[in-house]
Amino acid sequence: IAVTPFEVPGEPGYDTLLMQPDARLSYTLDLPPGPDCLRVDTVMFPDSWTWEGDGATFTLEVEHDGEVARLLEEYLANEPSNQHWHPHLIDLSAYGGQTVRLTFQTGPGPAGDYVGDWAGWGMPRLVRPPSGEVSPTGEVCDTNAVVDLR
Repeated sequence: IAVTPFEVPGEPGYDTLLMQPDARLSYTLDLPPGPDCLRVDTVMFPDSWTWEGDGATFTLEVEHDGEVARLLEEYLANEPSNQHWHPHLIDLSAYGGQTVRLTFQTGPGPAGDYVGDWAGWGMPRLVRPPSGEVSPTGEVCDTNAVVDLR
């Protein structure tokens, strides 16, 4: 596991958690009260796109009061249709004002092939809607309401 810059052609580059399967990284956070969202982008390391393999699986879990909930599970292949940042806004409002453990995990692709499985979690960070706004659809983590400056 390392923090390294990822440069995705035609898109902004930024610091990324590079995790090769079967890696896991946990953070214990004291979340502030109010609506909060986890903003993270996923992508395969651009150099690995030509290494073949079947891609990698990204999993994010939250643990609170002994209960574990899966917040994200995504599979990305090393193929052209996946060669871009995949943005995610994950609502953490249910855990506001509490202590949680977030665990980022990577695993191999569906064939269990570890070749080229250089998975990247781009700049995980907490963001919130301005003034605690909720979108007209009732979503806290609406991309139009969240202010996120990289």
